[in-house]
Amino acid sequence: AKVFQNAGGAKQGAWTVRESALAAASGLAVACDVESLRKHELLSLLLDCSSTAMKDRKFWRVRVAGLTLLTSLVSRAGTGNSNLPTISAAASSSKAKLNDQMVLE
Repeated sequence: AKVFQNAGGAKQGAWTVRESALAAASGLAVACDVESLRKHELLSLLLDCSSTAMKDRKFWRVRVAGLTLLTSLVSRAGTGNSNLPTISAAASSSKAKLNDQMVLE
């Protein structure tokens, strides 16, 4: 998770790398074990990544990726069962939302 924080941090100059790191962190939040997700260190790192993304004023896609990470964390809150949504389903819905946004622009 620290790799995502370093790649998605404010010091990273390429916005596409920040966006990709946040998308990967979102996938991690969807697919990781419940016990791992309950650890304060991991949760704090993921929230820091999302918080840093929200501070990016120039690139809206980085902010969207940060919101996607938050959505993934919230969707896992309170679910302790093994019936996890697939990463491909989350990625396809994210791509559909991005396409809708591009059409609106």
